[in-house]
Amino acid sequence: MKLPDNASFSFEKVKKSPAAVINDPIIFKHSLEPLMLKEEIAYIEDVLVHYESSCDSVGLESKIVMEYGSGGSTLKYSQLSQKYYSVEHDAAWYERVSEDLKNADFKEKVTYTLIQDMEEYVKACGLFNETFDLILLDGCCRLECANFCYDYLKDNGLLLIHDAAQYDKDWKLKKEFNPVLEKYSIHDSRFSLFSFKKIK
Repeated sequence: MKLPDNASFSFEKVKKSPAAVINDPIIFKHSLEPLMLKEEIAYIEDVLVHYESSCDSVGLESKIVMEYGSGGSTLKYSQLSQKYYSVEHDAAWYERVSEDLKNADFKEKVTYTLIQDMEEYVKACGLFNETFDLILLDGCCRLECANFCYDYLKDNGLLLIHDAAQYDKDWKLKKEFNPVLEKYSIHDSRFSLFSFKKIK
């Protein structure tokens, strides 16, 4: 994986807690960047601009997005969205991301919420009186979130799950995510990033 020039990264740290990287001067010297492969980032950017999830959601800043698990993705993808809702469960990481958002000229687009109760976290997409063009799962409880979010995703919207593949040459969907296929079909994938469409 190629990381941004201004960052180096320990995946073992973040598996334990995203907050574990906050005070490490080696990690994020400047602003946060998505912790994704460049091909995964490019795919999400392309979806945000070109994918037609409804008749009024094509083009730059046209999508309404829900994100579970925040970070560099919140800062990057919200700039390409009409509205961007993000929820985070880790209080220290929430403060870290909030610092970058505070000075962003696109911060009005972002509704950023700390939810530490896991049951409430899973149901977060129901808090905003929206249906979403894109739902990105890159936090905890991804399987439970995918199940709950079904009714809040537009009929032609996309559910994206990051780190959903085995890290090997085949990049197949992890078995733990097979229950997602009861409600969704695989639309596309880029390495560990899978996109799904609703089965109607």
